[in-house]
Amino acid sequence: MELGDRERRQFEAIEQGLVDGDPKFAAKMRRLDSEAPRMVRLLRDVLVLLATYVIGLSTIVAGVWLSSIVLVVFGAVVTAGLPVLVGWRAYRDYRVKNVVVAAPRGQSPVR
Repeated sequence: MELGDRERRQFEAIEQGLVDGDPKFAAKMRRLDSEAPRMVRLLRDVLVLLATYVIGLSTIVAGVWLSSIVLVVFGAVVTAGLPVLVGWRAYRDYRVKNVVVAAPRGQSPVR
């Protein structure tokens, strides 16, 4: 639900009052706000890793219990392969965001 013009102006006034009252707190909140998507993505990646690991190990145990080589191999691939893919994606995202662009002579590089 979107805020109306009056509510938006009131919200901006309250926010500006907080910034004026405690600039350190406002700077900290801005920093946390900018880090939130990265933390959510990290939490999601950790949960995916744990889930794939548990599913893979369960598949291996089921394969051993049922004496099915296919299930054991599938469980091993899931347990070892998917975490590698998730880690590679996280590494790729990190590298893309932290690429240093070469600068002309005498200037500092730009991130």
